[in-house]
Amino acid sequence: MRLLVVNANSLTRMMLERILSQEDAEGIFTCNSDDNFRRVIDECDADMVLICARKGYYGAHHLTSEFLKEGRFNDVVVMTESDSFYGTRSFAVLGNVRFIPQTFSKHDIEVLLNTHKRRNRALPLTDNTANPFADRVRSLIMKKNFSKMYAELDNLRNDICSAFAASEADTVEQLNGVCEIVLSMMGCTDEVLRKKYMEKFSFERGVLKDKFRTQFALFDMFSEVYKQRCIQKHPQFSKLFDYIDKNIYKEMTLADAAEACGVSQSYLSRELKESYGIGFNTYVQIAKVFLAKKSFYYNDDKIIDVAFQLSYNEPSYFCKVFKRIEGVTPTILKNEMMETREHVFA
Repeated sequence: MRLLVVNANSLTRMMLERILSQEDAEGIFTCNSDDNFRRVIDECDADMVLICARKGYYGAHHLTSEFLKEGRFNDVVVMTESDSFYGTRSFAVLGNVRFIPQTFSKHDIEVLLNTHKRRNRALPLTDNTANPFADRVRSLIMKKNFSKMYAELDNLRNDICSAFAASEADTVEQLNGVCEIVLSMMGCTDEVLRKKYMEKFSFERGVLKDKFRTQFALFDMFSEVYKQRCIQKHPQFSKLFDYIDKNIYKEMTLADAAEACGVSQSYLSRELKESYGIGFNTYVQIAKVFLAKKSFYYNDDKIIDVAFQLSYNEPSYFCKVFKRIEGVTPTILKNEMMETREHVFA
């Protein structure tokens, strides 16, 4: 577990570090609200944030509100100097917040950690020795570079398929743990919604026996978590992704996308780059190439037909885009896919 402590004094930090050293906490990170604490948040990718209200309720209240709006953490804990009903109620109305006194005991922290573990079933699997894929997936999400994530899918897929060949049960369990981690990074705490996502991200044995279906499942998972984290920061971007989904087989422009979600082109381009590390056109190209691959694999569609379906007026340009993103031509990859299909479905 990674714990971020905000606005703690030196004595509080020392006590927390001493207690956590006896637990299975992976790390403790500290910062002050007047520091560049958002950079610290991105770097440590904490599972839980503990905000000390020692400087008055307003500052801590504001931070708590911001963290909950962004959905950055499953667990937000406020350490209060007072047990005032009115003070704690002002935090409680914000959402799912827990409290501990500033004069905390070892038992208070142990209860805090045990409750966190029960809420986050994936926690024991975040260690590399238990789950070799957890930190890789976490890193590909935290880097906020959709293009690099896409380029790494082949390697991740190959390692997963190799692990599955060596031990099916262990690999399925590890990937279920990865899905739990992804849900935590999405800030998804609703049990009904978590169940739906777990079904959507399912890495069943039939999928893991097929390297291309495994790759498709990985892309769907990464695509969803990138999208949800972007929407958490920019709620209006839900209209952007609706626009893309509805028009993926048509020509799309930045101007039309910006109009669809009610923002300027420059704002959309800048904020999408912040969340994805790429521009609008590159994101759309990756999404279309992914659909093309599924059409090749599942339907054995002709390259020229897929190009026209995806609104590429020139198949040669489609092939150029495809090779730039995939590293190989559509012909080479499709031939490999057909060979795999014959083996898998034989």
